[in-house]
Parts: sequence; C-alpha cells; structure tokens
Amino acid sequence: MLAPRATPAAIVARLHATLASTLNAPAMHGKLQEIGFEVNASSPAEFDKHLRSEMMLWRKVIGAAGLKRD
Repeated sequence: MLAPRATPAAIVARLHATLASTLNAPAMHGKLQEIGFEVNASSPAEFDKHLRSEMMLWRKVIGAAGLKRD
C-alpha cells in the first residue's frame, strides 16, 4: 500500500498497523498464499528501502537496454 508523500507519520503508522494485522491474520495470510501471494507486512521504513532498491535496479536495467520514456 502506498500513501501520498506528505501523509502524516501518525496516519502512516495507523494504516500500517491495520494492514499488517489484516495481512497476518491466519485466514487472510493463508488465503493470499493459496492464490500465489508472498505476504510480507514489513515496516514503512523497510518498504521504503525496498522500493528505493528496486527503483535503482530497474533504472540500471532500463539504461542498459537503452529504453527511453515516452
């Protein structure tokens, strides 16, 4: 789940707590895995680090492939 950059930290924390609780509930977790999802309710900071890492990786791949934005 993503939120606008200017979302207050208290709201981000509340969203995270609710989402993590839902995703980690045994019934939800099991159903998501059953349909092929990998459930990882990481912290907002961990998710931010992951997104930044992925963006850096794909920038390199796109650059190496010589692709251009339209």
